[in-house]
Amino acid sequence: MDLKFLGNKKLLDIHKTAFLCSGKSPSNIILKSLDWAKEKKEE
Repeated sequence: MDLKFLGNKKLLDIHKTAFLCSGKSPSNIILKSLDWAKEKKEE
């Protein structure tokens, strides 16, 4: 099977984090997630 790529394939090697959110998520959980993401960005 021959795979074809569009864009920078090196981006696939970088660690990724995904965030899922719902309108039903409590605001305190969303704020904790935002604080965590800011900490990770600074590392």
